[in-house]
Amino acid sequence: AKALVWKERLGRRYYHLTYKGCLFVVLDSNDGGDPKAEAGPYGKVGIGAAQRKYLADTLAANPQSRWTFVCLHHPVWAQRDLSENGWLEVEQLLAGRPHTVFCGHVHI
Repeated sequence: AKALVWKERLGRRYYHLTYKGCLFVVLDSNDGGDPKAEAGPYGKVGIGAAQRKYLADTLAANPQSRWTFVCLHHPVWAQRDLSENGWLEVEQLLAGRPHTVFCGHVHI
């Protein structure tokens, strides 16, 4: 699976850092399903349970951040079922926190 090749060559698929009081979180938007049963070129669009837990833990560990930036490839919120693909939980985790979400693009 391509997700396994990515991990072998590049390491983590999601991570965070802080800079000048801001929290930057990079998420893997191809984490919506079993990486062995890929639906797209790299995996099904979504944010998996382990990654959502990572985000929850990261946000809890950084409550003082003056702003949170979330970066990902796909606009997961444009999918049909936000609870199924994990985005609804991501939105709930970010609620009440100053934040901006950046994404790449949509293939049509």
